[in-house]
Amino acid sequence: MTDVLSRAEEADQVLDRLSRDGSWRFRREGGLMQLDPGQELWQKIMASAPAAAPIPMGEGTAYPFLQSCANRLVSETVPPERQPVRPLRLTLKCLEAGELSRLQEELPMEIAVLQRKHEPLPTAAGLYILAYLKSLN
Repeated sequence: MTDVLSRAEEADQVLDRLSRDGSWRFRREGGLMQLDPGQELWQKIMASAPAAAPIPMGEGTAYPFLQSCANRLVSETVPPERQPVRPLRLTLKCLEAGELSRLQEELPMEIAVLQRKHEPLPTAAGLYILAYLKSLN
């Protein structure tokens, strides 16, 4: 969420340019606006996920449950166009903010819902998590 609409004189023109090619979506709520990449941009983010192999459970990290979830996500390769965006968005936001405890708490619920519905899993989220965990060591 951002309050750019109330702070920027040319906000409408910038939004028009960003939305013209469909790579960004916007939702306005009062004086606030939610910016979200469009599906094509999400697919590029998924396709550019770093290559990362599962971390064996014997090689402990400070976040073993998150490590286990990430290993599960990369156990199946799902094409970017089939991967769900919501868990990837959560993953990237938490990794950027260093909120690994939050991610460790919320991501398993997202995965459980997807598995219950027999929907594809976000392979890219697992790759980003594994790369992040490896960078901590």
